[in-house]
Amino acid sequence: MDEGDVISTIRYVSSMEKEFHLSTILDYLEGECRLDELYSLVHPRLTGLDLYAESEDGDYLIKRKEPSEFLVPDRVDTEEIRAFFAHPEIPEPVQGLFERYIEEKTGKRWSDPSVIGRIRNAILQQKAQYWTSGGRIGYRKGYSVMGYLAYQAPVYIIQFEHILHSLAEDGLVRSHMRVLDAGTGPGVVPLAIIDFCSRLHGYTADIYAVERSDEFLQAYREIVLPCARENQGATVHPPAQMDLLDPRTRDLPSSLDLVVLQNVVNELEKAKAGAGARILHTLSALLSRDGSIIVAEPADLENSTMMRRIVHKASKMGLTIHSPCPTFRGLSCRAESCWSFVEKPPVSPTRLMNEVARGADSYRFINTDIKFSFAILRLDGRVREDFRVLKGSRFARLSTLQNHVGRKIDVVAAVISGELGDRSTHVFRICDGTAQKPVFAILPSYHETPGNRQLLSLSYGSPAEFRQVLVRFNRQHNAYNILVTRYSTVTPPG
Repeated sequence: MDEGDVISTIRYVSSMEKEFHLSTILDYLEGECRLDELYSLVHPRLTGLDLYAESEDGDYLIKRKEPSEFLVPDRVDTEEIRAFFAHPEIPEPVQGLFERYIEEKTGKRWSDPSVIGRIRNAILQQKAQYWTSGGRIGYRKGYSVMGYLAYQAPVYIIQFEHILHSLAEDGLVRSHMRVLDAGTGPGVVPLAIIDFCSRLHGYTADIYAVERSDEFLQAYREIVLPCARENQGATVHPPAQMDLLDPRTRDLPSSLDLVVLQNVVNELEKAKAGAGARILHTLSALLSRDGSIIVAEPADLENSTMMRRIVHKASKMGLTIHSPCPTFRGLSCRAESCWSFVEKPPVSPTRLMNEVARGADSYRFINTDIKFSFAILRLDGRVREDFRVLKGSRFARLSTLQNHVGRKIDVVAAVISGELGDRSTHVFRICDGTAQKPVFAILPSYHETPGNRQLLSLSYGSPAEFRQVLVRFNRQHNAYNILVTRYSTVTPPG
């Protein structure tokens, strides 16, 4: 069986038929070949042919991936989505599915005091485990999953909807997308996609997922699959059980538009050094040429900086960092010490979260703050912002600030944090990909003017020109500050 002949045959048949059974290809081949052997040979090449396979009655149905247009939110969708994000809450049907899962699992009312007490204990154990084991938490028992649904899931659902909306605003969402959620847990990413389908008109998705934990897989089947059946727009396929440290790529879907690893790569890295970047590289082989990989992790210092290092390493393995970090002068970011994250309005507590928080030490069980670090990776080299034109310009690099302390200079940099200060003194971290020490833009309220106030409204990852800013060095924090005064201007580049 010659591989070249097989692929040529697949290419020919797919040009004539939108779908066909792989077994029909056997009729074209010389010699003996088992169907399973043929599939193992063909599967790695399907993405390059814009094809994908689905198991069907002992055979494989090969389908042509139909083209779909990029979908940008219109004015109405944008206003509705922003209104939702201003006061986000988990949809009522999803809350109901959380509660029914608990009742099916325990045989008691979800609000039964004994059930709530055990969920509280599970949450406390998870929080202790998080801080004592470097952020790794095991979810091998039913009450651990219930604790996750009560405490972590609401934040992670809304968090991913923010990332998906950012992807849409950048013109990277197609009207129909094939999505793989790698390390899905109980399915918070699919739940976010299902909800987003109802908010972005014309958006549909085929959702695939893999997960290692038996308990999470059971929760996925009892929560995500029923949710999808009640909502139009998303087709959710049964999840596959798989350990991402040893992925069976032949069992994964091909020709994907989006691969998601939310709260996954750091866990892989902690389990096995180098595994985070390797899995990103492995999964990128399943990605269509214009597809994206989303990586997201918690905003704390350890997890945020670890994620940046992993993504930076993956960018040297054929992937490009599209966002949130702009490319300045064609230079890649020095990620070793980069701590940057997004902060969004808090999510409303679910009924389950409120019930768990009822009683003593309620603050221990309320988790509504949305803070996360993320990166979007691409195969096609596309980036959100590319300022190669700055090469040779008079804007100073942040790596040269030690030469300008006490002087006023012009710089171009991206805002890579939310507000870190207060009403009297606004503070934002900035980056141009060259700085070896942290750099912060400082705008005292008494220095605000129409010419520099735009700094306060720049979104995460947005670049700006800072003109006539005063350079200072903060010895206490080993960082540089650029002071934005009433004589300074902050404007978009160009």
